[in-house]
Amino acid sequence: MNRIISFWRAMKSAEVKSEEALSGVSLWDAITENQKDFNKLMDEGDPKKVFEYLSNAPINSLATGILQGKPEAMMLRVNPLYRRLKAKLTILRFVNLVESIGHGVKTQSPEQGPWGVDKKYRFSQALSVLDTELGTAVYIPQECYTGLFQVRIGDRYFNQVDLMAIYASMKIRDSVKESSKKSVLEIGGGSGSTAFWCHKLGIGPIHLVDLPHAAILQAFYLLLSLPESNIWLYGEKKTLNQVEVSIYPHFVKEEIKISNISVVFNQDSFAEMHTTVVQDYLKYIVRIGAKKLLSINHESEAIAVADGEGQVNLTGIIGLHPEFHLQARTPNWIRSGYVDTTWGVKS
Repeated sequence: MNRIISFWRAMKSAEVKSEEALSGVSLWDAITENQKDFNKLMDEGDPKKVFEYLSNAPINSLATGILQGKPEAMMLRVNPLYRRLKAKLTILRFVNLVESIGHGVKTQSPEQGPWGVDKKYRFSQALSVLDTELGTAVYIPQECYTGLFQVRIGDRYFNQVDLMAIYASMKIRDSVKESSKKSVLEIGGGSGSTAFWCHKLGIGPIHLVDLPHAAILQAFYLLLSLPESNIWLYGEKKTLNQVEVSIYPHFVKEEIKISNISVVFNQDSFAEMHTTVVQDYLKYIVRIGAKKLLSINHESEAIAVADGEGQVNLTGIIGLHPEFHLQARTPNWIRSGYVDTTWGVKS
């Protein structure tokens, strides 16, 4: 936990300096307001208390919008109908994930009779297909969190975020398969699960850029789930010969010394950023010479942001940037309304 506490302090120091230089609005004021308990805990720096808090992240506000979070945890605890709905959705997404792989597993077709997960569905066969596709037995790390809602599928347990991460890692693998370098920059790393499965698939090095509190969650998850891996946190001295995963706060992205990025990946966050922030990231992707951009996002333009503007439609914005050219666009297999889109990038 000492590494995570030092990581927090390094991010906080860097943000204060950058804001003093830019005379900007303090991100830390927002974190203090929205994450009061967490901010106080990290500033106090008691490793045992930090570990306890992060272990319970799925049931507190820190993980809201990332990995369950407090409101979702409360709904799951008090509402059995909601638990049943979430369990059904998790199983359905698992089935759809395996359908995306193929290998002769039965698929669902609403034109051939009732649609839904058949009670006779062969989950053991589906798990075997998933293991074969990933080249490893697909077990979710259980040592990281308590209070995370999981569903038993066959002899294993999955959360929806796990399934989304496995699917995303396979899409990333497809994106880099023709590249001699397998390096990935993930903008908005969420829970860290996609980075975990990319590492399992032999993809890397992996660079994560996210908001500070999300970066803390990623560091916690990856340090526990990949104890033998070389993970570097912003603010640390780079003493490792080969860093496999690096984690940065978003406001120092220009400091990141990276090159030969095969693919920049974003899931579930470009659509929720302000248009000017997305535009800045697109310019940044061009500047660093990345070869591809892979997006898994909705394009519904739903829910107004603070200034009344609708959420971002990434495909519409990218049309204003001639450096990006469309390579592939398909519906997302496991999430209705989401689109998997790959663009090539001309630097």
